[in-house]
Amino acid sequence: MINFKVNFIRLILILLPGILLPKNLHAQELDLKQKITIEFSEIPFYKVLDSIAEQSNISFSYNPKKIPTHSLVSVKAIEKPVSEILDDLLKEMRIRYFVVEEQIVLKMLEQMKDEKKVRESFTLNGYIRDVTSGEILVGATVVSVDPVQGTISNGYGFYSITLPEGLYSIRFSFLGYSCIEKEIKLFGDKILDIELEEDTSMLDEVVIRADENLPEIQKSQMGKVNIHPHDVQDMPALMGEVDVLKSLQSVPGINFFSDGSTLFYVRGGNKDQNLILLDEAPVYNPAHLLGFFSVFIPDAVKDIKVYKGNLPSQHGGRLSSLIDIKTKDGNMRHFGVSGNMGLIASRLSVEGPIIKDKSSFFVSGRRSYLKLYLINDNPDLNDLYFSDLYGKMNFRINRNNRLFFSGYYGKDYFRTSSSDQNSSGINWGNLVGAIRWNHLFNDRLFSNTTLYASKYDYFLVTSYEKKYQWNSHIANIGFKSDFTWYIRPESTLRFGIKFGGNNYNPGNFEMGDIPEGTYFPLVPRKNSQDFALYVSHEHQLSDRISLQYGFRLTTWENIGESVEYTFDQDHNPIDTTRYEAGESYHSYTNFEPRLGLLYQIGENSSLKASYTRTSQYIHMITNSVSPFTALEVWLPSGPNIKPQLADQLSIGWSKNWPMKGWHFQTEAYYRVMNNQIDYNPHAKMLLNPLFESELRFGEARAYGIEYFLKKTSGRLSGWVGYSLSKTKKQISDLYDNQTFPAFNDRPHKLSLYLNYELSKRTRFSANWILSSGAAITTPTAFYEYNGYTVPIYGDKNNDRLPPYHRLDLSFDIRLNKIESRFEHNLNLSVLNIYGRENPFSMNFNKILTDEGEFIIPGNFEKDFELVSSQIYLYKVIPSINYKFRF
Repeated sequence: MINFKVNFIRLILILLPGILLPKNLHAQELDLKQKITIEFSEIPFYKVLDSIAEQSNISFSYNPKKIPTHSLVSVKAIEKPVSEILDDLLKEMRIRYFVVEEQIVLKMLEQMKDEKKVRESFTLNGYIRDVTSGEILVGATVVSVDPVQGTISNGYGFYSITLPEGLYSIRFSFLGYSCIEKEIKLFGDKILDIELEEDTSMLDEVVIRADENLPEIQKSQMGKVNIHPHDVQDMPALMGEVDVLKSLQSVPGINFFSDGSTLFYVRGGNKDQNLILLDEAPVYNPAHLLGFFSVFIPDAVKDIKVYKGNLPSQHGGRLSSLIDIKTKDGNMRHFGVSGNMGLIASRLSVEGPIIKDKSSFFVSGRRSYLKLYLINDNPDLNDLYFSDLYGKMNFRINRNNRLFFSGYYGKDYFRTSSSDQNSSGINWGNLVGAIRWNHLFNDRLFSNTTLYASKYDYFLVTSYEKKYQWNSHIANIGFKSDFTWYIRPESTLRFGIKFGGNNYNPGNFEMGDIPEGTYFPLVPRKNSQDFALYVSHEHQLSDRISLQYGFRLTTWENIGESVEYTFDQDHNPIDTTRYEAGESYHSYTNFEPRLGLLYQIGENSSLKASYTRTSQYIHMITNSVSPFTALEVWLPSGPNIKPQLADQLSIGWSKNWPMKGWHFQTEAYYRVMNNQIDYNPHAKMLLNPLFESELRFGEARAYGIEYFLKKTSGRLSGWVGYSLSKTKKQISDLYDNQTFPAFNDRPHKLSLYLNYELSKRTRFSANWILSSGAAITTPTAFYEYNGYTVPIYGDKNNDRLPPYHRLDLSFDIRLNKIESRFEHNLNLSVLNIYGRENPFSMNFNKILTDEGEFIIPGNFEKDFELVSSQIYLYKVIPSINYKFRF
């Protein structure tokens, strides 16, 4: 009550001059009824006052610090009284005028500090797009210059910012695009769609404003990395095939298995703990050609976001990371064609409007021609290729509703003939589809509803003619609805639900029309359904402190038709239970809290801390550590497999140098992972209905610190990253329950990526990576038994492969003039330019000394003790690539 009275008295004191001195009060010497003529369009306010003063001999008095003298205004008055001109002009600007001592005094209706307490707030919202194509821009920055308040456009280009009524200078920016600054009169809710123009200049210095790094400085989200598609396109590539996933190899905290592999590990997690989303739908196997390439066509990708462990509440289902990939919507204004011709594959993309500015399409395809290189030396080779096809359509029904239809189909195919005219081989593929509906309820509440489906199949074919094949399969269909409520600039609420159904084939042998299980054991298929509810609130408590808190509640349910086996403590089967179709027989529920805290030290620096719990209900079951296999079996949690759980604590510091375009961040993390899966020695996993008896479970711990420095302006751009980390495991009933380094433990990793614009038409890039070798187990001794030499092994993963390092270079030449509509480039790349032999496997040769004792490798750094034969993939690989677009 006391505060109300104080505020009321303040309000009266503010309004008192306007009440006592009404705006038509004036001295006799001032004639406000005199008529004048003025006409201006979008000029500063003070120039209008100067013109009125010059024509009427009336002087104005005001405080330029409180009156927005540089705001752009338009006025048109022909032979109108000065009083009417001032009434019309100043009313919208919230300015009152009155006469004091033969002059007109201008004052704002409220004083600055009290204004925040009494002024009504209004919302500015809209979509941010590319001016040429109409493509939405994800993550564009919207900032009020004074006072500094900001937001970013969401995954569908929508932004919303709520401010007290008044005049604002609003800046819209996006990396690689020219910045736009607009004067906004916010005296009511306002819709403003913005179109930004791509900055095509290559030599001019690009000034990166402070607001372009606002998400990293002012947001409490940790472990997030944005990769711009242009950076991916500029990176050196194997055989000219630019790879979206392998571009992450230079990001600290992400380790790849070896050369030629898309298997990756994030902050100590396993390879199946990474969720990859393509337009909201999961992709289960992102590998082509046994891992040499990924399934993502770079020409089709619009946005790439990477979350390392600190998953937002709206995402879940994996422990370690989220790779969120959005594809292009298609040009809504012009037809376009782009393509690429490389040494092993070519790709072509077509896009354009269906109805201009209302709907568009985008189609992109790729196919390899590996057979051409191998057929002469392999006459029995029938075919060998991989292919991809992306398709997308989007429709703007009206301002508040938009529909997206997207799909992807990718396939790997290998077939060879034998002497008896029987052909065999392997093939696998992904099929992904999604329908998304964007709906704007009002200027602050945005929703995205998605219906998606995804399927992955692997076939090991012994006879194409007889249809004899081993098949592993996972498929799911899901529905999710996400809501974002932009309450105020300092308060954003996100909430939503998700549910879906899943089907699994752990691997069965199919023999045409012969019923399964006739000649080979039948491995029971599995079914499950899941549900998730999440809420997340991001709240700026003060100018320096922000808090993000929320939770994700997940439930998991196993349903029939299926068969489950019960095992005793020694992993022997003791019972069998059959469940009918649709019967629910087992479930799990987990509560996953998320918490983030930010303390902003200054305008360009902040400290962060976060805690995240995640759960994972599906698991890749394979005891192979080879990077060159697509033989993967996915299984759900159930009576014998508990969900994997992870708790991660992180702290970090971010710093910007905006005028120089530099950004630095460092993060330290500690993660505990429970119910981690390992395998009994010599486990039998293929065609074994009792394969769950081969599984062993335990705990893993990962901790480390990461440093990341990037430069985004000028002719030289790029980043350097370093991580120091440790990952250890302890598995019950294995290795005497001792703790051992995980296979994916890489204590040190240093990466450097540089991109230099030599001229308007030439560009040079380099990518260098150095990391510790993978942890492996080597013999510590040998002994003779019945004429055989038998190795003796000590601790698990007691050794390491040699350190991995490689330098890749790329040189890009633009063949056309900059102003030409037809663009074409020639790219020359060299991978592993100094020919480093990076092994991914070792075989041991038993060498005797003169005394008859075995030489045992104990230190791979000393060449004279190295008695293993190393298998490496390649040395120097040059390539040439031609790209075009028109």
